[in-house]
Amino acid sequence: MLQGRLFSYSDTHRHRLGTNYLQLPINQPYRTIVAHHQRDGPMNFSEGFNGAPNYDPQSQDPNGPQDQVNDIRARMSKVNLEGKTGRYSPKHAKSFKPGDDFEQPGNLYRLMKGPEQDDLIKNIVEHMKNVKDQKIVQRQIGLFNSADPEWGRRVQEGLDAAKQPPPVPAHGEKKE
Repeated sequence: MLQGRLFSYSDTHRHRLGTNYLQLPINQPYRTIVAHHQRDGPMNFSEGFNGAPNYDPQSQDPNGPQDQVNDIRARMSKVNLEGKTGRYSPKHAKSFKPGDDFEQPGNLYRLMKGPEQDDLIKNIVEHMKNVKDQKIVQRQIGLFNSADPEWGRRVQEGLDAAKQPPPVPAHGEKKE
């Protein structure tokens, strides 16, 4: 019964107080700085990392929240264990095949009918057309290409078309 309650307490806090329930002073872990990507919203007591992006990998702020895996303190274990233990990337799993990360998204894209693919491309282009850093745009298009080359090509074509200025109406024609 105790295990069930331990599981449900954090869900209850999240429901009542929001994702930032651990920032509430009475709920804060002792002598710990909560530095993850869950921020903003109700009950936020932090400074929100001063507007830094809240996604990984992020190239905007090298001093922003970082994974703790490389920190030796995060890898230390205080539990007596037997056998081989450690943190392993899924890339080291025996069943991992290169490209597995992109297989399901590519299958989903190919499963969509023509109008559904058109809507997806339109939505992606609409959200990406104002991105100023072209490195980020190219990295994202590379991800689409990894899932399905047609997907990446169509997003690139849509972004190229979105950069073109709208046609100027001829003299006497009404603007739409």
